[in-house]
Amino acid sequence: MTTLDAVTVSGAQPGPGLWRVSKGDHVMWVLGTLSPLPAHMEWKSDEVERAIANSQIVLGQPTFSIRPNTNFFGRLFLIPSLAGANKNPDGRTLQQMVSTEDYARWTVLKQQYLGDDHDVERLRPIFATGELYAAAIKHQGLTASLGVDDVVRALAKKHNVKVIATDYVVAIDEPRRAVKAFKSSTLDDGQCFGLTLDLVEHDLGGVVELANAWATGDINELRNLTMDDLREACMSAVTNAGVAKQLGLDSLKAKVAAMWLAAAEQALSDHAQSFAMLPMVEVLSPTGFIAQLKAKDYHVEGPEGSDAEVTTSQP
Repeated sequence: MTTLDAVTVSGAQPGPGLWRVSKGDHVMWVLGTLSPLPAHMEWKSDEVERAIANSQIVLGQPTFSIRPNTNFFGRLFLIPSLAGANKNPDGRTLQQMVSTEDYARWTVLKQQYLGDDHDVERLRPIFATGELYAAAIKHQGLTASLGVDDVVRALAKKHNVKVIATDYVVAIDEPRRAVKAFKSSTLDDGQCFGLTLDLVEHDLGGVVELANAWATGDINELRNLTMDDLREACMSAVTNAGVAKQLGLDSLKAKVAAMWLAAAEQALSDHAQSFAMLPMVEVLSPTGFIAQLKAKDYHVEGPEGSDAEVTTSQP
């Protein structure tokens, strides 16, 4: 029996409804974001624009960045040392870094989505499967970025609403030494590699279904998020590495969460209405940021027609 590829939605789509977090008469409207999304959809952002237009502040996505603690010329001279940081140490090939079984699977999928790309064979496993995943989702009619963040920022600018970055910055005092240490280190990215192969091999249809659910605003379908294990494994491969621990990256997830939650509580305290963006998993997960606000006695309501509870277990 032939299995047909899942079809991505296209045209004008409403996207998900907004979550309402409140305490007293102060309200924060939260947009859950997702990646990837259908490449040929047009996001109808009318509801988001109304919420932003009536807000006094917009919180950006919770992110982190790693920046060298040096001046412009120090950063300029750092650039050559960054070359090859995504490659395996000691000139090893991908075949030497992963199991025989996984490499056999990789070879088939690589030919299907990347063709005769020889350079990818020098990349670390986490970066190699990143290339594979990007090509696979493009093949499915998906895009890693539909510009949702850009639309939100443009709407904030249109209505003269200040955007507050919630970007946790890791300052590296000796960046060249850190890059050298990373280049020579190994990453425990075998699980990330294997899980990415599993997804590309068996569950691209599920990725399309999630993207479609975001586009059409099907919150209950979005509760079936299936990529948490993959994201966790790939993030842990980097943050649990010895060099990452030396730089203080091993507790990065908790620091990013603490920064965003503090910014959200400050916004709710200082402003009658605010707007925020969060990865959908942090909106829906029983341990996510919205659940943590609810545990602090903030009132949480889901979009109209969806279950407002955030305690549903994730797979």
